[in-house]
Amino acid sequence: MTQLNDEVNELLDQLSEIEKSLGMMTDFEDIDFPEMKPITLPPVKLPEREEPKYVKLDAAKLDDEQLEMLLKQFKKVDSIEGEISDIRQIIDDRLNVDFRAMYENIMEKTNIEAIKTYRNVQAVIIEENAKQNQALFGLDTKSNSLKKRMNNVLVFAIVSFVVSILVMLVTILPALGIKLF
Repeated sequence: MTQLNDEVNELLDQLSEIEKSLGMMTDFEDIDFPEMKPITLPPVKLPEREEPKYVKLDAAKLDDEQLEMLLKQFKKVDSIEGEISDIRQIIDDRLNVDFRAMYENIMEKTNIEAIKTYRNVQAVIIEENAKQNQALFGLDTKSNSLKKRMNNVLVFAIVSFVVSILVMLVTILPALGIKLF
């Protein structure tokens, strides 16, 4: 069992190194990873059995005593079959305990990996969000300088409009007979 634990830990270490080299994994200090728990099985109690006494029977001379002995041996065979079914039940129960323990270990490991994946995805999203916000703030500074330039153009356009209206008035008013000077 310890050899299996060592192999699993070695494989997990190798996986972590590969993930780090690919930039897929971020270390989080706040996660406590539990140690693998050994599987403890209940003690097995086998039923006690008596050794059967076999008697040689002479088929030609079968009396009541021999018939009783034969019936006792048949009963012993039935009891042995019952013991075998009890042993089968014990083995089935033990296998169920093994599978339950394996299932719990797998679920625990799956939960840990899901947390790691969630944290890694969360870190990537936060990082990308920060990059996009930085890009947006860069656009805001560009748009502010563009607004200043547009304000200068707007002032020039207003001054040009006022001058052109004055020029038109100076041109149109004398034609109407109004003297300005």
